[in-house]
Amino acid sequence: MKIVRYCLEHERDYKLTAKVFDIPYANVYGWVKKYIQKGEERLSDKRGCHKKDEELDEVYLLKRQLKQMEREYEILKLENELLKKVQEVERRRSGEKAGMKQSLSQSGKRPKR
Repeated sequence: MKIVRYCLEHERDYKLTAKVFDIPYANVYGWVKKYIQKGEERLSDKRGCHKKDEELDEVYLLKRQLKQMEREYEILKLENELLKKVQEVERRRSGEKAGMKQSLSQSGKRPKR
């Protein structure tokens, strides 16, 4: 609200307001526009404010549950890919060590310690 009021008090100088508060011009413009259209209520932060489950219909609940499951699936998929890459790296390292030991034993040289 402070930023919007400042902008309106300075004849809607979005550029100046953005510079003073060190925020993007587009944010200032959007906030002022929302304030003018719908008032202070429109600017309230509604992130994380969900309706109670009793207020929602079954279809909405199922859609919300599906989105949550899709997010969990993507996380699991990424974790699985990461584990596969780690296993591949470990497999290659153990293969390289075995190859080095074999080549050293064939050449009769031992590594310096």
